[in-house]
Amino acid sequence: MEGYQSKMGGMCAFGEKAFLADGGGWAIVEPGGRDVPQLRPFPGKKRIVGLPRWNGGTLVAVSGGDRTASVWDFSDAANPRLVKSFALPCPVDAASFWRNTLVIPARLQGVLIGRSLARYYTTHLRQ
Repeated sequence: MEGYQSKMGGMCAFGEKAFLADGGGWAIVEPGGRDVPQLRPFPGKKRIVGLPRWNGGTLVAVSGGDRTASVWDFSDAANPRLVKSFALPCPVDAASFWRNTLVIPARLQGVLIGRSLARYYTTHLRQ
């Protein structure tokens, strides 16, 4: 993935390919490629901030420094859609999925998982 490093804001597995995000743009790339891809803009001038993680249709990106998270529907990769964007109560680490449930390690605060996140971002939603 050496050729991609100059454009990389965040990268994660995306099926047999890789998802590459750099602030306001994204691309789905072939592993081992050397050409820096043309990044597509996110719809509605939205952007991904932080490290992305994908779970077969849902993509989440969290930024520990910014204390933000965004959840995207990538089930149709040609037309991604922002589902939720929210502020987090504390600095966090990279998100993950466990048994199809979103998990965000919240350092000393514990772990935010599916239900606690659902309660949290319905009251603190900022889209």
